[in-house]
Amino acid sequence: MSTFEPVIVIDGKGHLLGRLASTVAKQLLNGQKIVVVRCEALNISGEFFRAKLKYSAFLRKQTRYNPTRGGPFHFRAPSKMFWRTVRGMIPHKTPRGAAAMERLKTFEGIPPPYDKKKRVVVPQALRVLRLKPGRKYCTVGRLGHEFGWKYQDVVSRLEERRKANGAAYYERKKQARRQLAQAKSDAKVDSKWYEYGSRVRADEGLRTLWRSTTSAIRVIYTPARYPGSGHQLQLCNSIASLWLVTLTGHVATDYANVLSIGIAIGFAQHHPRALDHKLAALGSAPHPRSAFDAPSLPTQFYIAIPRCWVYTFSNSALCLVLSSPILCPHPANAGEQLRSGMSPIERLQKLASHFTSAAPTPGPVNQIHPGDSHEYHHRNNFHTLSPTSFLWRAAQIEPHATAIYHKTANNKILRRSYLETADRARGLAYYLRKHKFARVGLLCTNTPAFLEALFGIAAAGAVSVAVNYRLKTDDISYIFQHSDVDLIVADYEFEELLGQYKQEKPHVKIIVDTDTDATEGELSGPFDDAVLEGLTYDRENGLKGWAGLDAQAKDEESVIALAYTSGTTARPKGVEYTHRGCYLAAMSNIIDSGLNYHKGRAKYLWTLPMFHATGWTFPWAVTAVRGTHYCLRKIDYPEIWRLLKEEGITHFNAAPTVNTLLCAADEAEKLENPVQVTVAASPPSAWLFEQMTNLNLHPVHVYGLTETYGPITKGYHMPEWEDLPLKDKYAKMARQGHGFVMSLPARVIKTEQPEGVLIDVERNGKEIGEIVFEGNICAKGYYKDAEATRKLWAGGILDRAKDIIISGGENISSVALEAMLATHPSILEVGVVAVPDSHWGERPKAFVTVKGSGTLEPNEVINWAKENSNISRFMVPREVEVVQELPKTSTGKLKKNLLREWARGNRDAS
Repeated sequence: MSTFEPVIVIDGKGHLLGRLASTVAKQLLNGQKIVVVRCEALNISGEFFRAKLKYSAFLRKQTRYNPTRGGPFHFRAPSKMFWRTVRGMIPHKTPRGAAAMERLKTFEGIPPPYDKKKRVVVPQALRVLRLKPGRKYCTVGRLGHEFGWKYQDVVSRLEERRKANGAAYYERKKQARRQLAQAKSDAKVDSKWYEYGSRVRADEGLRTLWRSTTSAIRVIYTPARYPGSGHQLQLCNSIASLWLVTLTGHVATDYANVLSIGIAIGFAQHHPRALDHKLAALGSAPHPRSAFDAPSLPTQFYIAIPRCWVYTFSNSALCLVLSSPILCPHPANAGEQLRSGMSPIERLQKLASHFTSAAPTPGPVNQIHPGDSHEYHHRNNFHTLSPTSFLWRAAQIEPHATAIYHKTANNKILRRSYLETADRARGLAYYLRKHKFARVGLLCTNTPAFLEALFGIAAAGAVSVAVNYRLKTDDISYIFQHSDVDLIVADYEFEELLGQYKQEKPHVKIIVDTDTDATEGELSGPFDDAVLEGLTYDRENGLKGWAGLDAQAKDEESVIALAYTSGTTARPKGVEYTHRGCYLAAMSNIIDSGLNYHKGRAKYLWTLPMFHATGWTFPWAVTAVRGTHYCLRKIDYPEIWRLLKEEGITHFNAAPTVNTLLCAADEAEKLENPVQVTVAASPPSAWLFEQMTNLNLHPVHVYGLTETYGPITKGYHMPEWEDLPLKDKYAKMARQGHGFVMSLPARVIKTEQPEGVLIDVERNGKEIGEIVFEGNICAKGYYKDAEATRKLWAGGILDRAKDIIISGGENISSVALEAMLATHPSILEVGVVAVPDSHWGERPKAFVTVKGSGTLEPNEVINWAKENSNISRFMVPREVEVVQELPKTSTGKLKKNLLREWARGNRDAS
């Protein structure tokens, strides 16, 4: 920073805030103009939490005489934070200091015109040089965003666009350099020309300066030596990506011939008639002789250049500054050719016959640059993505590892290895191949048959259709008919639910799983008979094994499964899951649920129904890490606690309702080893997370829907939360998070915008918007419903809009109110809905259940909410009703629509 420049542009990224500010302040006082860009990337030493505390203390500072308008003014924008830091180091109230501050400009990002200016760094302020390795630091942008700076995302998007434009410009520049180098290597230039060094004199009126060591050539022409009219500068059109510049008029004969070529080529494409007149004029015009007769002088070349800049200094001189000239050979006897009897086009073709076009020679699509690779084209670096391959891969790596642990229907403990599981799935696949079944329905609880069927159906190239066995028989029949299944695998317990379907589709075969095979290698029941038949078929046809199946999908965009919605407000819709989508969603769950981030093998407990969004792709995710599937026929809290304690379960997924009852079970006690619990299906409360953590059940809050293969966002735990009060920590853990690693970022956009216009809401925790998902782990569409698919991608799903209660103009979140009421010592579960009110418009009503065998009065809850809670008075429910049990869906969600009917007095609704 010791040099003095008109303006210095500093890239703030990676600089320490205070050190850079002190250096800038000194230079400003010395008269230097400075621009600092990318202020949001400035660093502050120390943890972010420490910086946040210090800035919070700074924000609390006020003047006594006028706290509202008297200052100090607290800036949130990073550029203004840096500006204020510099101002604090300058006597800004003096004339010298005020003038110094006028010389400073600060910006977030790199706006024009500074994106095309050379940017410098200040070594004495760089974090990597001044901060001890390992020391923590934070960015000014994150600090500003935390305290209300609203444009972090805007700046980020603009920066991404700038970088993309810069990369494209750089690629064009490299291409131009390669073309220039190629043209120079192809040109045949007299070597004597370079021996002249940097200057060649022609005569006292015409001088040409060639700098071989740089990329510029100056041609100075003084018309006083050759009086006459018509001296002009002509810039011709583009040919072969090069610009040709010509200087025409009454000049030396040979030089005029050279420049005539430039005129002819430049006008050839777009001005053929003008070309004819120009060539005729040049061919007949008298040209005085000059000193260009010497063979060593530059009469044997013409100049072709990519760009040129023209400056007129006076009436007596013209100066051309030519950038990156290319010397090309001049055709012999050009003057005679110009004045011959050939037509203008023929003369042009003759003169330009030595040109090599810059356009590439036509070749195959995606032609490989000769310097980058070979002409050999292949697809060896690509394979389709399909999760079906996870099973046989696990069987190859650890054939004797435990794949399945299960208590069967006859209360026997079943343990199955990966080798046996893979063989059973292979047998089912060949059974489907033999009978040409294309769509297979599944009506099972969480059993080994369900897991084996998922892999076997996909390996056969068929599509699985898993159905919620808690649905009405009419809905079950509708789903199987709508999905066109030609085979159904049903658990013995649910065979009777297919009575209506059998009457309407009597030809569809049904295979019953008895779930009683307790011995390794034993086959019993119709499902096991089908597996044996498939294995026999494979053996009789050459024993191809998995090599004869579609373990690797032929088309990764083909459908692997249909997951049907619950159909609360309309008929269930079949969501199409692809091989690629399931693969990437499974990989996301491996990473974001930490299935392979612990000691030993993952032991996953199936409390989540496998029919629910195909088990959120966890059948594939757990298999990919060669974990053990602990299958449960039903939710049994004593059995769950036995498995947690004795088997050392490491992971399970469950809705808040299941976790609430699990924590309230008599068997509940703190576990020796931590268990990762994925919580979803409905908003959890901070109180629930506190109860779970006390039992060593570490919750991970995710959000998703059937159309996103299950979860797609995660509430990522931040290390600095550990320093917060417990109440604040668990409140942050219960919040929603960010998109999965395999998906695009989740967005919340403003409502009532034109179609196609997406504007993000402010990140203030208050503004309500629509959630938008897109990317790899969004489902393909709805089966046989193009209109619903179109609406899906145009914002057709609105969820939880009714969870906001508008009372007297105030917005009350029923989720937040439920979380608060759940902290009451006697309340087990709570559901809040809106009821009409003649004065306030709407008011909240709470339905609660009581822990154990205790009793609870409604007024006790209302008074407790008024006196002992931290909610506003307008949020306190006017009515509280104690019920025996809250209505829930098959996946554990509260049936808010049924609670609204109860609030209207309709207790018969279901």
